[in-house]
Amino acid sequence: MISLSDLCKVIGAKLIGANNAPVDSSITITGFAELEDATANQIAFLSNKKYLSQLKNTQANAVILEEDFLANCPVTALVVSDAYLAFAQATHFFSYRPSSVQEQKIHPKSYIDESVVLPKNVQVDAGAVIEEGCCIGDGTVIRANAVLSKNVILGEHCYIDINASILHDCVIGNHCVIGPGSVIGSEGFGTAWDKQKNTWCSIHHQGKVVIGDNVEIGANNAIDRGTIKDTIIESGVRMDNLIMMAHNSFIGQDTALAGQVGMAGQTTIGKRVKVAGQVGFAGHMEIADDSILMGKSMVTGSIKEKGVYAGYPHQKIELWRREVAMHRRQLKQLYLDRKK
Repeated sequence: MISLSDLCKVIGAKLIGANNAPVDSSITITGFAELEDATANQIAFLSNKKYLSQLKNTQANAVILEEDFLANCPVTALVVSDAYLAFAQATHFFSYRPSSVQEQKIHPKSYIDESVVLPKNVQVDAGAVIEEGCCIGDGTVIRANAVLSKNVILGEHCYIDINASILHDCVIGNHCVIGPGSVIGSEGFGTAWDKQKNTWCSIHHQGKVVIGDNVEIGANNAIDRGTIKDTIIESGVRMDNLIMMAHNSFIGQDTALAGQVGMAGQTTIGKRVKVAGQVGFAGHMEIADDSILMGKSMVTGSIKEKGVYAGYPHQKIELWRREVAMHRRQLKQLYLDRKK
């Protein structure tokens, strides 16, 4: 819960009453709701004009919006320059997930090796395992059945969700989130063919995974350790659910990857790259900073120039669109020819 006045300070909003009426800024907001579902003491937001009709009938106590929509708002408005960003910032006050803990809460059914010195403010839930040599920062939460293998370094104010596993020697920065079921530091898919024995010989990977600050990794991600060098995720990265990141890969600062992205080994993705769902990377390639990759693209080689890319194999989106249009015209003509 948070008062309207405090919320305005956090998101940098200007508080304006309906028809410029006075506003009681001490009113407590209990949570978010959709414009059409909101009730008293709830707040909603509007960032898309498609939902303007819902704004006119909303029963929310207040609405986060941009100045262009203010004239249509029948309730108190929190006016900001970017409503979607303000919404994102405001949700932090209504999350079940604490960003930090202010006490030491250790469940008796957790296992913590005697070599581990826990900070003053930390939460370790039932079934969690912390093996020898681990170092954990202040304010961190380790949820039920999460595992920290030997010599893991975990920064301050992190949140390790249920059933997540961080394997030996991996390093994670401050303010990071590891989603439920994700595995950080698994062995990569490295094998060599033994001609004499006519079978595979597995490579035991010597590297680790190194993650920067303020990184959020979704549920059921698999991030492999490096073969010799480390697998690296720089600060500010966002990774959706069900992402595979293979050995020795690299993700640059503030890049975002949507669900089911697959990266083969030695893939280097630059800074601020946006990768849509189900994009595949063939490996041993570099992706330029600020590139955008559309959904289901197959990236078969390096992208040296920033731009928007799509298709299988990938190409600049203008070429891909022309190619798709050409194929449709050809298919239509073939259908008409056969119909004659």
